[in-house]
Amino acid sequence: GLVKTPTNRFLTSTNLGVFGINPTDTAWTKTYPQDGYLGGQQLFRDNSGAIYTLGPVVAKPDFSANYYPPRATMKSTDGGVTWQPDTLGLAALSKVPTILFYVDETGSQHIATYNGTTIPASIYVKLPGQRWAGDTAGFAAPNGLPQAFGSDGRGGLWMSIGSIPSLWRRAVTGGPWSPDTAGLSLSNETLNSFATAKNGTVYAGGFAAVWKRASGTGSKWTYIPPPSGVYPGATAYSVSVDSSGALIAGYQHFDINYNSIGDGVFATTNDGQKWTNLGNVDTSTFKQFVSYGDT
Repeated sequence: GLVKTPTNRFLTSTNLGVFGINPTDTAWTKTYPQDGYLGGQQLFRDNSGAIYTLGPVVAKPDFSANYYPPRATMKSTDGGVTWQPDTLGLAALSKVPTILFYVDETGSQHIATYNGTTIPASIYVKLPGQRWAGDTAGFAAPNGLPQAFGSDGRGGLWMSIGSIPSLWRRAVTGGPWSPDTAGLSLSNETLNSFATAKNGTVYAGGFAAVWKRASGTGSKWTYIPPPSGVYPGATAYSVSVDSSGALIAGYQHFDINYNSIGDGVFATTNDGQKWTNLGNVDTSTFKQFVSYGDT
């Protein structure tokens, strides 16, 4: 994970923990946890500047009844210098793994859980200052694996799941979920990551393509053609959009032995009409892209 605070302090989440660095510092300083490891959990920042991440589990595993206890959610209001648990009501969540953790721009926290066919997928939400609660009104795709949360900064919240329908949307302020697959080539097109442009346009990296949804009610998803020369059917798991509107995507494919092979990182400023190859990247899997300003 990587976030930038309003004071231009950077925080990064690694397998060892959360580290911070100020513009005048010459070294990173570990800020959480002071002792032990974190496991590379994601970092999120809301509009107020608060930082969030997942911490350790809140209880020891009980392999007969609670072998996947929920993980604590941690919050920092001082740029990641100190962290406090923000777990009110967390113990009431289903005793299944936390598959997805996400914090939207309002500071509302979201968790999606899944435990195969034994306990179907479910969604939970924690509004600022309130308790964790179920968030499944209208949601009717319980048997797939949750893939990603995303928001457009204009009042829309999405969750992608490996099911039919595969994409669900609700207002970020609450209300029922409803399918949002209009324009996707298949109702089970799985989206793996979301990125939002300054104007509220949402981009999503999928198994088969990159998709775009303009801001506003009634908008449909549109297909963005891949760069020429990439392997047919190459996927773009992660996408990012900078302040100029340039879309960045990393394409990869699998060979006959299911080995992942990187096809390269590309950028486009006209929704795929022309792509620029950003250079050779020595990796086979592109996990995450992050844009700050025009960088």
